[in-house]
Amino acid sequence: MRKANVSKRQRKLSALITACAGATLASTALSATFTWDGGNVTDGNWSTAGAGGNWSGGAAPVSVNTNDLVFASNTNGLVSNNDLTPNPFIISTLTFNAGLPAFALSGVALRLSSAANDIVYNSANAVTIGNALVNAGNTTLTGTGTGDVTLNGLYTADTGIPSFTASTAGNVNLAGGITILGNNVTVTNGITAANKTLTLGGTIQPVLNVGKNLIVAGTVGSGTTTAVGALLQNNGTGVLSVKYDTNATVNVTGTANTHTGGTTIQGGAVVSVPTLANGLASSSIGASSNGATGLQFQNGTLRYTGSTSVATDRRFVINMGANNTTTYAAIEASGAGTLDFNNTNSLSYSSGALTRSAILRLGGTNTGNNILRAGLINTTGGTALEKVGVGKWILSTGGAYTGGTSITGGTLQLGLTAGPPLGTAAINSSSGITISGSDAKFLTFSNTAVTAPITVTQGTLGGTGTINTAVSIGSNAIISPGASPGTQTYSAGLTLDDNGSLLFEIDNATGVAGTNWDLLVSSGSTTLDSTNVNPFNVLLDGTAANFNNANSYNWLFLDASSTLAGFASNLFAVNTSGFTNGLGGGSFSVLRGDSVGGDNTQLFVAFTPVPEPTSVGLLLAGMGMLLRRKR
Repeated sequence: MRKANVSKRQRKLSALITACAGATLASTALSATFTWDGGNVTDGNWSTAGAGGNWSGGAAPVSVNTNDLVFASNTNGLVSNNDLTPNPFIISTLTFNAGLPAFALSGVALRLSSAANDIVYNSANAVTIGNALVNAGNTTLTGTGTGDVTLNGLYTADTGIPSFTASTAGNVNLAGGITILGNNVTVTNGITAANKTLTLGGTIQPVLNVGKNLIVAGTVGSGTTTAVGALLQNNGTGVLSVKYDTNATVNVTGTANTHTGGTTIQGGAVVSVPTLANGLASSSIGASSNGATGLQFQNGTLRYTGSTSVATDRRFVINMGANNTTTYAAIEASGAGTLDFNNTNSLSYSSGALTRSAILRLGGTNTGNNILRAGLINTTGGTALEKVGVGKWILSTGGAYTGGTSITGGTLQLGLTAGPPLGTAAINSSSGITISGSDAKFLTFSNTAVTAPITVTQGTLGGTGTINTAVSIGSNAIISPGASPGTQTYSAGLTLDDNGSLLFEIDNATGVAGTNWDLLVSSGSTTLDSTNVNPFNVLLDGTAANFNNANSYNWLFLDASSTLAGFASNLFAVNTSGFTNGLGGGSFSVLRGDSVGGDNTQLFVAFTPVPEPTSVGLLLAGMGMLLRRKR
């Protein structure tokens, strides 16, 4: 009896040892690295294993979340085809080794389960992954590879908060589209080489009937671009919202996106779009309504690059982040076509954080009539307006904002029409208008006089609207009255200072001041403060009809309300480089009116021709007779 009991215990122990050993062997088998060499000469199937198979270890992989697949070589040169089950086939990582030739995967979908570095790409040659990819976590494409990687299969961002990050040194094309199952998916361009592109293609949409977010992010200072050519759309009642974030530089090449969840540009992102449209119409930024929340900014830039001029009734909002002291929205017109934001509702801000200050920045390279018709209103912390870049923007309304107005490049125009004063556009609540750029211009064509302080450190002040604030035109500053040509009135003081300039346009030598050549009217005080060492410059510009260089001309250019004390002709210099008529040896000067039939409150540009030879001869003869009489 005792012997039987011992035998039973031994059998149990032996069974336990055998089970443990089996479990250990199974565990070892299920946590392994499988290396592909493509050794089979007839097919590229994953199931082709054993001697003469496609896996260097002989065995084909099994679907386990701890297995790693390494693609080291591809002897047969065929497409590597996953014909294994289940679908999706679960693995930990995919690695493409250095030295791998151009390579392609296809077949059954893959679920990647690694916590990091799901796809490691170290090759200099192109790799194409045609399998659909499914991931509930963070999918990372990393490695030292410099070739291009293309993912042609659908990427399903599963439940949780999934993401896809590209951080190799070559171009990456996520061409198969994205279906979003979780709350959102973040696609990050972390490509490590400058001038490379992460491309999003296919269709990007939420799971059927459930709203989701697509977030496109970048990396600080990477010099890379994300190209979004995918169709961005809703799915049934599932609404897609799109956010561009974290210093992303994005070119949206799609022109007919239909998502209605709105577009947000934040975190320093710059988003270029070829189309814009009215609310509810498809465009590069989708088909949301024209309500303010359809286009939102929180330190981001929208850049229009379209080839045709476009008008849109879309409004936009500046989201005032609680942790930001100043938040900006930037809109650039940089295509061949102009851009007109024609909704006249006032600029909007997100509620709850209105104590922060805001900046609206208008820029771009288009020099046509780009228009903002919305009125700028304040946050509690104040709103400022910045005009940057070489392009032109027109404010048809202006607004009651109290921050500064700075023009560092291009043209900021007040009032729609470049002609006689029209409309009531005004920015007089602004703390000051500063013009400070070699090509910077502030022009007013509004019926409402400008009363905000104006400082011109470099650039041009002009137009036809009245300036009712004291202005000094000194070194690097230009005053340019009219609208080629025309009249402008300064009613609160005008100083012509050292090295300042007047751009004097003329189209008819025998015409009328203010109509055929530029005229400054100074109804306040007028100060001539230049010196003969640093004279004030009159820059002649244009081709004057009826100009005859054998005749004298006096063209009124300054009509003041009081005597121009301290005048001397050498306080002014006339520059003729922009005047296209031939001078025939004649010369220009600046004269006060009381010497040319006007009065001492006026200044004229005077042209003096070379005397005719007959006149010179008579003059010399007369001098000769005078000398003989003296003898």
